[in-house]
Amino acid sequence: QPGVVATEMMRGLVEDTDDSFAIRDYFTGLSEATPAGGPTVGGPPPVDGLNSPENVARFFSFLLCDTNDDEFGERDWDIRDAAHHGRW
Repeated sequence: QPGVVATEMMRGLVEDTDDSFAIRDYFTGLSEATPAGGPTVGGPPPVDGLNSPENVARFFSFLLCDTNDDEFGERDWDIRDAAHHGRW
């Protein structure tokens, strides 16, 4: 689970939709909570903000290259799980 990522599609959800989009406020809040310099790169994802595509890529690289078949398959991986942050 990569979390919510700062992408052009996300920007469109916030800027190009009206209040009839049921969870627009949720995405707007994440966007507003993201630090002015942009999302985190190379560390744990923000708790209440958007994650960076680069950070998600690091997480996926860790999963695909640094876990063996058994470890990869034994659980659902979530980028927000602090138990593995030190490994990527």
